Amino acid sequence: MKHCTNCGQVLKAGAKFCPNCGQAVATPTSQVPTGDADAGSTAVTRATLHSDVTTNDESAANKDVPADHQTAPSHHSTSNGPAIPSSGTTTNQSVAGNAQSQAAASNQTTVNGAVQPTATHVAGQQPQGQPTPRIPAQPASKGHNTLTLPVILVVLAVLVGGWFVKNRLIVSQDQLAANVTKAVQKEDGDLFLKQFSDAEQDMAYSDIGAKSVVKDIHNHSRDSLSEVGRIIVDGQRVAGTKAKYDFNVESKKVLGVFTSYYLTTRRSPIEINDFTGNDGAASVKLEDADNKRLTKQELASGFFPGKYNLDVRSGDAHSEYWVWPSGDGDPIELNLIQ
Repeated sequence: MKHCTNCGQVLKAGAKFCPNCGQAVATPTSQVPTGDADAGSTAVTRATLHSDVTTNDESAANKDVPADHQTAPSHHSTSNGPAIPSSGTTTNQSVAGNAQSQAAASNQTTVNGAVQPTATHVAGQQPQGQPTPRIPAQPASKGHNTLTLPVILVVLAVLVGGWFVKNRLIVSQDQLAANVTKAVQKEDGDLFLKQFSDAEQDMAYSDIGAKSVVKDIHNHSRDSLSEVGRIIVDGQRVAGTKAKYDFNVESKKVLGVFTSYYLTTRRSPIEINDFTGNDGAASVKLEDADNKRLTKQELASGFFPGKYNLDVRSGDAHSEYWVWPSGDGDPIELNLIQ
């Protein structure tokens, strides 16, 4: 005896609809072979999965639809048994299948009534179909620029300092000869004196002597004036001058690296011998220095090469003298007589 799957009403043989509720009576079909029991279970599971997904979609769609227009839950029937409500329970055989189906459904979505797989994101991998995110470029390190600027300044300072030292403080032998030649040609006593060591430049009245030397060489040299610098630097004497000057070339280290050349000479002291018989010391004035009176210490300390005009007085005696040190270092004796 058959019963209605919906209301349980007893059905007559051959009835196609339930006389109580109008439910269609399922037509018997061929039985699934015993060996295909697993396949039948799989069919039930798939139908259940489809029902769950569809029911969820229908529920979501009914949220925004009035109650009288909502879609009633659909029922699905299997080929081997009575209709299975989508919200009801399944057979014992489909319980295990539902667990697996629900796990698979977590990675599926329903699009227009069809179940679509959802891409699974794996850590460390970029999901397919999504654009690669742009990583903003890191700004340049300011520390590198901060370090580079001082280095550049140091290099520039070294280069400028090296140029200044080489061109202003370093004098080669050729440059020394050129400077001497230039000083003689222009009768420039100051330029001539600058070619000597600091000790000679600091000597009292050395500027007067240097001026007289270049004038003497300029006016009396028998050698070409363009060669006098090379002659002196080579340690020789210029021919034709009033005095035979002794100049030497020496060198020194600048900053421990560069070699610079300069001239040296020896100072000549002046000794006053008073034979006038007058009491008191003689008075000696330097006419080239506006008749400045010379002290005994200045006379004894020596003079730079060159000609010096002196005004000497002892008592009533008064005479004018000149002395011409040559740079050999020998003292010059000045004898005063009545």
